[in-house]
Order: sequence, then structure tokens, then C-alpha cells
Amino acid sequence: MLCACGCGQSTSPARHTYVAKGHVRGQPVRFVAGHNPKTRRHGHASDGAWTPEYTSWKSMMQRCRNPKAAKWGLYGGRGISVCDRWLLFENFLADVGPRGAGRSLDRIDPNGHYEPGNCRWATIQEQNYNLRKNRLVTHNGITLCVAEWAARNDMRGDVLGHRLNLGWSMDRALTTPSSPRRVARRHPA
Repeated sequence: MLCACGCGQSTSPARHTYVAKGHVRGQPVRFVAGHNPKTRRHGHASDGAWTPEYTSWKSMMQRCRNPKAAKWGLYGGRGISVCDRWLLFENFLADVGPRGAGRSLDRIDPNGHYEPGNCRWATIQEQNYNLRKNRLVTHNGITLCVAEWAARNDMRGDVLGHRLNLGWSMDRALTTPSSPRRVARRHPA
């Protein structure tokens, strides 16, 4: 790979690992823009700075394909895989598009694989509504988690969950007004 040393002169091609650690000819070095073979392909990992899309793709690959990765047990270890098409970053990017601000990669079916049709860029709130542990409730043909039903009906999720646990119908649980919280009174000593 073509590099430039700290004095601005071009150096001969060098191994990526040597450049990353700054060990070429004893001077600080940087990649010359457009000459790194790893970035020439898609332009999302140049000069040591990865785009948010590339960072998400790399993280997805680690979680699903590297048994030494910190979260592998929650992904690859339980059978979640990346489709063959997405083994190339360019295909992943073509299918999911650019990442919006405040969003990260989410699987629509949390037990499904990383593949077209099952992934989206989602907000933290959307991801919290999509956790495996969430209780899903279908009402009027719409399936949502209890917390999302509560949010849509301007009520606390724990209240709705408690009502459903008591065996209330969804209509009754959503339409019965909540009683105001009781404030503990202090008795004068």
C-alpha cells in the first residue's frame, strides 16, 4: 500500500499491519488517500476512520462469525448467522442503505438471521420494543409488545402488564383509567 511518512514523502508499498502501528521507516505514517486496497472498494473505511454503516457491518460480522467476540454467545452461538450475500459490505450497504442519525442495525425478527427483509436501521426505542424477552400482544389485528401498547395509549407499561397478568381483556386493560398514585402520608410523631 502506498503511504506517506511524517515528512510528506511517499514511501514504498508497506504491509497494512506495519502502517497501522506506525512502524514504517521509523517515522509516523498515514495512508495516501485512494491507495489503500481495503478502502478502494467501497470507500467506507479510509484513513483509519470507519463510517457508521461499515462499523455496524463489522460488528454484525464479529457477533455472528467470531466465537471469540464478546457477544458471540447471544448471536452466532445461538445460531444467528449472516446471509452469504452480506459477507460483502457492498451488498449489505446496497440492501440496508445509509444509516440515519441515532439509529443502529436491528433484526425485525430477533430470532431471525441477518439478511435482506429482516434488518433495518432502528432507534433505541424501536429496538427496545423488539427484544426477545418482550411479551407480545395482538389486539385488533395488530401485534405489539406491552410497552408499546402502553406508550400508544399514554399509560405506564407496568400497569398494563399487571392488568393483563390479572386476566383482563386487552380492551378493558387499555380503556380503564388508572387510579392516581397513592402518596404515603407521614403521621405526626
